[in-house]
Amino acid sequence: MLTKLGEIRIGDDRLPLLEVDVWLHANVPEKREVATGPAPFCLELDAGVAVYPRAMATAPRLPLLGLRALRLAGLRLIIDCQALRVTIRTSRRFWIL
Repeated sequence: MLTKLGEIRIGDDRLPLLEVDVWLHANVPEKREVATGPAPFCLELDAGVAVYPRAMATAPRLPLLGLRALRLAGLRLIIDCQALRVTIRTSRRFWIL
């Protein structure tokens, strides 16, 4: 059982915010297979994830990882429509000495 952190209002609906962490795994470029090299990235969602009840008619068909979660985790989202590619990266930090 997941811990309920609160609720969020989406339209006329109030949805529970549940405590979860999501693990992002790199894939093999241009394939669905998980890459063997890099370690998965733990996306800690301290603010929780909104979960639609199964019986709700307006619920999305698939679970969605939204911009709210990516922004709070400090990730970069790159959408390349020409190449049909979506990239999620950790923020790069440059140090100038």
